[in-house]
Amino acid sequence: PRRWKTASARVEHPEAESRVLSELARALDALVERRRATILLLPLQGHPGDDAAVCREVAARMTHAADARVLPAPANAEAAADVLASCQLVVGMRLHSLILAAASAVPFYGLEYMPKVRFFAEQVGATRWTAGLQRAAAGGHLSAELLAALDAGPARRATLERVAGILRRLALLNGRLLAALLSDRSQLPALGAQAHDLQL
Repeated sequence: PRRWKTASARVEHPEAESRVLSELARALDALVERRRATILLLPLQGHPGDDAAVCREVAARMTHAADARVLPAPANAEAAADVLASCQLVVGMRLHSLILAAASAVPFYGLEYMPKVRFFAEQVGATRWTAGLQRAAAGGHLSAELLAALDAGPARRATLERVAGILRRLALLNGRLLAALLSDRSQLPALGAQAHDLQL
């Protein structure tokens, strides 16, 4: 989870922040009660975002806070990816949490604080597994959705396995495109054709 209220003038429905965090806490409690889940709250960004404070706030709102652990912020993307790869379901607001989950074929549920979250879900065929802030703030919505997402996890992994391979190739290609932009622009047409051929 993250704060979004002051993140950008373009963020829609900033007043929903407290309601969404309360509903998220309720939904995590439902996973503990009905699926015996252990909840890991992973901060991906420090100051000024201070995800750790938001993670602690969500845990404090949970009835089953003893079943939730706020992890230290990972030292790098690889460390974050390792944590997320060990999960059965990733519930993310930060886009990078969803990208890293998908790259490891871990089912995710995205909270759309900005359009980029939905755009990514569309790219990987997972729009069923997202909610805008207004829907997420509605009583009971996230509880039902996260239980369904966890139950659908095994079937979704097979689809994400295919997507993960493409995401990894696209990530490598992005690095090559950047290198070409900085050094040898003559490579750009061939690299652009490769990017076009990689369809999610």
